[in-house]
Order: sequence, then structure tokens, then C-alpha cells
Amino acid sequence: MNQQIKARWVEALRSGKYGQTSSYLSDSNGFCCLGVLCDLYILDHPNTSEWKQYDECGVFNLFSCNTNTDDKQSSHEILPYTVAKWAGFSEEVIYPTSVKASTNEIINCDITVRSNCISDEEYFFSNRMELRDKNKVSLAELNDEYTLSFNAIADVIETQL
Repeated sequence: MNQQIKARWVEALRSGKYGQTSSYLSDSNGFCCLGVLCDLYILDHPNTSEWKQYDECGVFNLFSCNTNTDDKQSSHEILPYTVAKWAGFSEEVIYPTSVKASTNEIINCDITVRSNCISDEEYFFSNRMELRDKNKVSLAELNDEYTLSFNAIADVIETQL
């Protein structure tokens, strides 16, 4: 991972600026840990990316990115590949969950970490068998299912990515 982006992400998670939510990158309550990374991407790319309100009810926000006319990505719950690529993640930590089959343009992904290196008190495991078999768990799962605080997730990012 790009070390400068990592430092900014960890700082943002610990800053108290972002409310924490689950299930979505961003909603009216705040952000998930991956949504915070998307927000940093938007700060660096204000002319090509933004948060859009999904509907009148404002249940969640949609991350939207237009890097050029052929590459348009939007997501409300999974980290877009454009953001993962910008952050400099290696293939070992990106777990693709959705690929646009015809052109391979869009890969939505989770960022995985070693599940046995997170806490001495609790064992974390993924609900995805292919990750569990590798003793990996995604940051999204740590945020959404294990409800780790942003400070705890920042510790994981700091030590493993």
C-alpha cells in the first residue's frame, strides 16, 4: 500500500471527523472504514469523483467516479477498484467480489488482512470460505460484522498494510 495514503487513512480514522456506520460506504450516520478511504480519494480527485445522494430518503450515498469517458464506477457498499488501485494495494490484499465480465472495467473489492494477527483475545474469521481457508478477513467484515471501532481498524491497517 502507498505509505502516504496509508498514513492519511489511519489519521482520518483516528481523527473523530468521521462517524462510523456499517453496510454502506457512506450514509446519513457516517462512513465505514472503506468509505473513509473513498472520501480521501474524492479529496484528491474533486473533478472526477463525488458522493451522490442515492435517493430522496437518503438511505445511503453513492460513490461516483469518472476518470474518463470509458471508465465510470459507482458503488454504495463495496470499495471500487479505482480507489484500491490509487491507494496502492497489492494483489495479495485485494479480494475481488464483482467483475464486469465483458470489459473487465470494474472490479469491486474488499481489502483483506490476516485474521490471526488482529487480537490476542478474540479470533476473527471471514464468512467467506475462500478467505477463512487462508486465515484472512476483510476490513469490511471487521467494520460491519465485528463492529471494530475506527481506532481498532486503524491499528490493523497500521500493522498489516
